[in-house]
Order: sequence, then C-alpha cells, then structure tokens
Amino acid sequence: MPRSKDDLEQIVLQTFLNFKLANIKFVEIRNTILYIANLNNITVEVALIWILTALDNASKSTGIDYGLIITIRRSEQACVDMIKILSAIENLGLPKKIIGLDLAGNEDSTIPENLPFFFKKGKYELNLGITIHAGETGNLNNILEAVHVFEADRIGHGTAAMHCKKTMDLLREKDIAVEVCPISNRRTNSLTEDDAYTFHQFLKYKVPFVLCSDNPAIHNLNLVEDYKVFIQETNDIDFLTKHYKDQKKYSFLYGEVR
Repeated sequence: MPRSKDDLEQIVLQTFLNFKLANIKFVEIRNTILYIANLNNITVEVALIWILTALDNASKSTGIDYGLIITIRRSEQACVDMIKILSAIENLGLPKKIIGLDLAGNEDSTIPENLPFFFKKGKYELNLGITIHAGETGNLNNILEAVHVFEADRIGHGTAAMHCKKTMDLLREKDIAVEVCPISNRRTNSLTEDDAYTFHQFLKYKVPFVLCSDNPAIHNLNLVEDYKVFIQETNDIDFLTKHYKDQKKYSFLYGEVR
C-alpha cells in the first residue's frame, strides 16, 4: 500500500507497464480508496485526487485507457464508508474516470440492511456501474441478492451460479455479465480441482461473461494466463475473437450497462 503520493505514482506506472506487456488496451482499476486516505492521514477527496492523477499520468505514458472502480469491503461499517466515498465523488464534481462501485470481501460478513440504498444512489444519481462479488464461496443467495436487491450490472466470480439453471437463466435474461477469473477461482478453492471451470456452463447456457484476472500482483500472473486457461479448456477461438467487443460492451468505461 502506498505511503506517499510518489509511492502511488510508481506503483501505478509499473502496473500499467505490465499491462502494456500483456497488450491490454483498457483497464478497470479497483481500489479501496479509504486505505490510502487512512494510511496517509489525508481526506478521501485528496486520496481520490492522488490516485486519479497517478492513473492519468500512467495512461498518458502507456496509451492505455482506464476507469476507476471503488471497492467497498463487506462490514458493519460499510454504509459509513459508502457515505464518505459518495460524498467525496460529489465534492470533486463527479470525475468521469470514476466509473463504478464494487462490493467485495467475506461473503459471510454481516452488512447493514440499508447498504443497497447507497449502491443504488451511486448507480442512479452518480451514474456509476455496480459490480458485486457474489457466489464465490458457493452461496447462491448472494448472487440473487446482488441482482434483485443491489441491482448489480455485473457479478464478480459468480461460481455458485453454474449449479443452478434458474440463476443462469436470470443472468442471461437480464444480460448481467459475470467476471470470470479462472486462475483465481482455482487458487482460492472457489473451484476444486475436480470442478469444471464456470465458463463451460456459462457457454452452454449463454450466460454473458468476461475473462478477468484477480489480484494479478498476488498471483504473479496476468490476464494472458487466464486466456490460456480458457483456450486450453475450450479451444474456442471464435469466443476469443469477439471477446474484446464483449469486454467493451460490459465495461463501465465504454459499455451499455450505465
């Protein structure tokens, strides 16, 4: 975690240089901005300015376009965090490069009942895309809550959906894309070695999904490796040929979901 503005600039630039090596054209960067604010004893507004400046500079240096998604951790104080974040975004005049909100963390954690209200405020008043990590630990109800209560535009991981045709039908009918992270799902045991990858079922039932990397710095792998897993499993060249178009469609930066 960056302990100064200079640290942040260096980390972001190196990250974008790695993206360039992987031939990535645009990225959605996720950050729990409160960590930067608290660690450096600065306001959320200043923390947002720091990271947007670092992202702008890295984008100009590499030619990679970007959007920032702000992650909120599941916890009893999630509403307090959301109020700070939404207020900071509004106070800064709704920066165009802030494109979404993400709910992540332990899916078994207790969250306030009114947390969905703040996500929908972000969606309908601030024009932010909503993505919810749900179903990664096998809890199908978290996916249904993400769709019906949080009104999510995308689902993170969503591995539990592949065991329920009704849920897959729901995702397809509502055109809610799943962010599929093949390598991460194996390493976190969201899928066991005996499980097929989720994309097999999603392809079968025509559930929209995009291939993603999850914590590439932790896994020391990039998006190319996730693509390799997909092609080794499916040999579906046609899917990958049109995948860039799908990535744009379901992105909060360019897409149709906002």
